[in-house]
Amino acid sequence: MSKNDNSQYDPFAVPEGYDPNATEQQHQTLPPEEPWYKRNPAMMNFVALTIAIISAGLFVYLPHYLHRSKGADYPTIGFPSPVFQIEPLSDNAELKPFTSFNLVGKTTLLNIWGPWCGPCRQELPHMFALNKELSKNPNFQYISVAYPPDLANGFESERTVDGKLVLKINSDVKEQKDLFQKMAVDAATSAGFSGKEIYWDPDGILANALFQSFPTGKQKGIAFPTTILFDNQKVIRAVWVGYTPGLEKQMEAKAQELLSKTPQ
Repeated sequence: MSKNDNSQYDPFAVPEGYDPNATEQQHQTLPPEEPWYKRNPAMMNFVALTIAIISAGLFVYLPHYLHRSKGADYPTIGFPSPVFQIEPLSDNAELKPFTSFNLVGKTTLLNIWGPWCGPCRQELPHMFALNKELSKNPNFQYISVAYPPDLANGFESERTVDGKLVLKINSDVKEQKDLFQKMAVDAATSAGFSGKEIYWDPDGILANALFQSFPTGKQKGIAFPTTILFDNQKVIRAVWVGYTPGLEKQMEAKAQELLSKTPQ
């Protein structure tokens, strides 16, 4: 190999045309590589859309999930029950209308659900087992309040003359009682209940009472399922919105805690 050929591999060889006195701008440099998001705008748009969807989901559902999972962090915790009355749905002569005054003297777990609601039906067998266990204590009562789909879908807030927000209730709900009664009883019995202990809220009194007990903007209606725990002075001690496996353990623990403070 010639001398000239060897000089091409000399690590100390001075590049041809190199001027040590030249300014930095005169030296030839490679342009910086474009960022990946400029090289692939479609991927950038996809990433941005994904982030937006996740952020929106967290904004909408995270507060709801946190309320659901904690059970003790809700606007009405520590406040007395609003005044309400619910009516017997099942054909049970021993079942009388239930009012907020019937909460006094009993630790009460009030479960709001609908036979058309998937999470509600998933929850029902657990509520049956929970009721069976807690009812061993005579100071406990379980109240099941079923809602038909038309009543659930009829929640549209409007302002009254005095400026209060109320829920508009479908006026045809009472005409659907027979059909709805069968739906609710079938769902309850399939979960283990007798089907004779179900109430409903045909005039939306309970729904409106709960709706108005929340600060404006906190809740636009009744979510399904919703379970409220009252102490024996009808004070709200816990609220669970929605259902995920394991919530019944929280309900049992909080109910047992209240019952332990009440002498039998």
